Amino acid sequence: MGEVIRYPQGLVQFSSSTERNRRTISSSSLITPDDDDILCAHTQPITLTLSSQLLSVNKLISIKDISGNASSNPITIVGQHDEQIEEEESYVINGDGIAIEVITDSEEFFLK
Repeated sequence: MGEVIRYPQGLVQFSSSTERNRRTISSSSLITPDDDDILCAHTQPITLTLSSQLLSVNKLISIKDISGNASSNPITIVGQHDEQIEEEESYVINGDGIAIEVITDSEEFFLK
């Protein structure tokens, strides 16, 4: 929750502390509205399924290959109920150490 700082000259400063929920995963997982940052520490190919509930919230999801081995163990991202990602059925992270951000327009997912 943000804090308001009032100065004698009438100036007002707003500060905010936005905490992001970070989750480290090592196997295929469902990404829900509770997630913000997904850190992939995997040793085999994995699939991340974007929950349909994400479409109803204004949310930015970050996904990062922290294992550094996505070229040999790709991360496939799919929608839960055939929602598209950039008008495709899936998106694959297949470069080592790559990070992406996913946003939505309430109907499908997009990469930022």
